[in-house]
Amino acid sequence: MKKLIISKLEKFGRAFLIPVSILPFAGIILGIGNGFTSDGIVNALPLLQVPLISFIFGIFKVVGRAVFSNLPFIFAVGLAVGLSKKEKGTAALSATLGYFVFLYTMNYVLGARGLLVDGNLEAAGQKMVLGVQVYDVNVFGGIIISILAYYATKHFMGIKLSPAFAFFEGPRFVPLVVMMYSIVAGAGAAVIWPGIAGLITKVSIFLTSLGAFGSFFYGMLERLLIPFGLHHALNSMMKFTELGGTATVGGTTYYGFVNIFAGTLSTAGEVFTREMTQFYAGQFIVKIFGLTGAAFAMYKTSYLQHRKKTASVLIAASIASVLTGITEPLEFTFLFIAPTLYLIHAFLAGTAFFVMYITGTVAFGIQGAGLINFILYNVLNSGRVSWMGTLWIGPLYFILYYFIFKFMILKYDYKTPGRSEEMTGLASKKEAREKYGIKTQSSSMTPNKGAIKSERAARLIEVHGGKDNIVDVDACITRLRIDVKDKTIVKKEVITSELGAMGVTESGMQIQSIYGGEAKDYKVLIREELDMEI
Repeated sequence: MKKLIISKLEKFGRAFLIPVSILPFAGIILGIGNGFTSDGIVNALPLLQVPLISFIFGIFKVVGRAVFSNLPFIFAVGLAVGLSKKEKGTAALSATLGYFVFLYTMNYVLGARGLLVDGNLEAAGQKMVLGVQVYDVNVFGGIIISILAYYATKHFMGIKLSPAFAFFEGPRFVPLVVMMYSIVAGAGAAVIWPGIAGLITKVSIFLTSLGAFGSFFYGMLERLLIPFGLHHALNSMMKFTELGGTATVGGTTYYGFVNIFAGTLSTAGEVFTREMTQFYAGQFIVKIFGLTGAAFAMYKTSYLQHRKKTASVLIAASIASVLTGITEPLEFTFLFIAPTLYLIHAFLAGTAFFVMYITGTVAFGIQGAGLINFILYNVLNSGRVSWMGTLWIGPLYFILYYFIFKFMILKYDYKTPGRSEEMTGLASKKEAREKYGIKTQSSSMTPNKGAIKSERAARLIEVHGGKDNIVDVDACITRLRIDVKDKTIVKKEVITSELGAMGVTESGMQIQSIYGGEAKDYKVLIREELDMEI
């Protein structure tokens, strides 16, 4: 039962990647729009006062707001698509219809009960959503509808009706079911949501009341969940619901720290506070500085004859972490070899969140805590973001990670990259960069790269026990995830030694192979080979 629950949570967390994947681009557009229309930047660069240029950056702001103002609907459709294995188009259409029915039903029930208010909607916990006045259920409403659409798609796709109603069989029946479910959900929300909202608010207040310690526990827990793939579920709840905090900015209340960031960013003159960023700021310290110190320690403790090859692996992984905030390629270089180092890493990550909070250092990003986002969102908004503390906290954590990792590696002789023949032979610089999704000129010019991947995909099917042993195939940003019936027949050592994976772990009946940016490529190729819907 425990494994089943973890598996379901993991699948739910991965499905969040579908709607969340659009946020980095939307956030960058919003950040550019606001950064280059802020008074400080405009006064410093007179060119930005040219009407055409000002108009263009104004469009950027509008596009960003269009996304962040409609996250519940985006999640309703995106999550339904992410959860559904088959007929994803039917799931998306059903979720769309269901969400509208959900809103209109809730509005009707509230009106029938005389609960619709005039004037100050926020005081009554209400909001205009797509032109309909309802309780402010926020992203939770989208999540509820997406689950209903997924369930209906899964269980009613193959339904058979009497000849008189045969037209409504199969895919046509699913939206009808979802509409019925949504009526119940909308009516239920109109009745019970205030109680649920009150409970969520209490949990949120408790988390924020812990102050620096709340930041510490979140920062540590988020790192500890990464090996199990459960961090997506935690992060999504914190980013888009009350659990991640509540803030009123410019007269509008936002829930979840990403919504708060977007709302504050798009409101001229509003300043970011440490309470807004307490569940985010520490990520910049860990991803830009801390893990780089760990990589340098692994390099310095590698054997002299292996330094070149070790550097090629660690530099590529460090680039991914520093620039984009993708840490798994670097973390997995020591997770499987020395789990104790990973526990230390998780603890240090928690302390980074703690230190950022107690020093009042503010730093935020919409998605990804790398150097690019740090400059875009924080440096370009210096008048509104107190990020300067990062300049001394970051180097401090580089030093901490370096000396702690170096001491532990030497004392316990951990076989980190470059400290054994097996680890040194993992990859050349070119191969490492390809694993981490960092393209090089030579790799992009390789004519048979697609053929090599196809051959490797076929071998991956074979080492996972063949078609009959594979239940499902999926991938997140860096990991290929294959659910199997019998995991004892999976040849995990072949996946790392012959098929180029940086590591292999398992979660229940799921085998997770670390392929960096190529994980999704193998997912598509394997699903094609197995005649699964892509």
